[in-house]
Amino acid sequence: MTPGTLLRTYQPVRHPLLAAMLAIALAAVATVLAAMPAASQEKSLYDRLGGIYPIASTVDDLVDRLYVNGTLNANPAVKLIHDKPETKAGFKVLVTAWVVENTGGPKMYHGRPMDKAHAHLSLTDRQFDVVLHECATTFYKFNVPPKEMGELMAMLEKFRGQVVSVKN
Repeated sequence: MTPGTLLRTYQPVRHPLLAAMLAIALAAVATVLAAMPAASQEKSLYDRLGGIYPIASTVDDLVDRLYVNGTLNANPAVKLIHDKPETKAGFKVLVTAWVVENTGGPKMYHGRPMDKAHAHLSLTDRQFDVVLHECATTFYKFNVPPKEMGELMAMLEKFRGQVVSVKN
């Protein structure tokens, strides 16, 4: 809402003191809104990505890539999970919920924290890099705009320390 819109929505109040207080409050809010940088009024990454449906479609493609990636499947703990077909659909649901929540969408991720969810996998920095590469490949495939792709990649990178447990 712009300051002008806010002031135009003001409806006269019959009591003069109340009307004066309301006018002062609206003017103060309008001043604060006008001083806010444009970035703070920008839509969330979740909204800019199109919401849950495009995110779910992208995750669907990404998880399919991860499940057949030879470098990741060279890790016996990862391969054990990937060899169980019943895990794939649930993993897609968890990843979709995680991405939705971490991009500013509704709070819907009910999985474990990243460090606990990945501890038993003994993942290396190289394997994390492979996952990032598969993410980038998927983002390009789905024409994620450069700005949003950069934000997604930076967001994922922030979790490296929670996911990687083996230094190589």
